[in-house]
Amino acid sequence: MQDHLRELDDMRRSNLGDLGQMTLEMAAEGRFDRSRLSQQAAEVAKIDREADLIARGLEEGLTLQELEDLARGDGATSG
Repeated sequence: MQDHLRELDDMRRSNLGDLGQMTLEMAAEGRFDRSRLSQQAAEVAKIDREADLIARGLEEGLTLQELEDLARGDGATSG
């Protein structure tokens, strides 16, 4: 899980860089495509949610099944 958390951090950094670059390009053109920006920001948020879940799993010693249940909203793991 530690490796996956590092991968997610790399993905997050890359996606944030892409979002920043996209924003700069749009600013230079004087036009903003809110849909594209929203889509890219949503991807970063999705990665953040997964990273938070993995970090919680590591902290609480959760099993993969418990993490999957939490991700689906099925689990009421105490913590």
